[in-house]
Amino acid sequence: MKTLLILCIVTLVTCSGFCQNKKNKKSEIPKKTNTIELITSYKTPKEALNEIVKVLLQEGIEPEKIDSSAYFITTGTHGIESTDNKLMFVISEKSDTITIRITGKFIMNIEITIGGVTGKSSWNKISYQGMKGSPRQLSWNFMHKFTTLIPNKKINYITQ
Repeated sequence: MKTLLILCIVTLVTCSGFCQNKKNKKSEIPKKTNTIELITSYKTPKEALNEIVKVLLQEGIEPEKIDSSAYFITTGTHGIESTDNKLMFVISEKSDTITIRITGKFIMNIEITIGGVTGKSSWNKISYQGMKGSPRQLSWNFMHKFTTLIPNKKINYITQ
């Protein structure tokens, strides 16, 4: 009887440990989030702008437009499997804190022809939705990757 009781307690403790496991941080991201805000430790917006450009170039992504007076960067299209993605980084300063907002859009590389009429897909906002491996999730993962590449103190997920 004691061994049965001990076995039940060990099983209960083990199961409760698995239930509290938080390995998957992405589950904390609200569905349909389309903007990532990074609170950084950069001293100036110019420093943040220069560092983001360095990170983009290291990843093989060419900036399409860099505005050093308004502090934003737009990337050229970057292909991931069946999609093309563009990202936008907006840098702002609020009470001695430099924040970076990342948004993006994607287009699927497919054409449908029905009866001689060809339809192409259009640009969509990148957001946290879709099934694993879907074009939406691949685009989100591409955008979300920059939360690890750009040094930050805090990440906020925003749905607009």
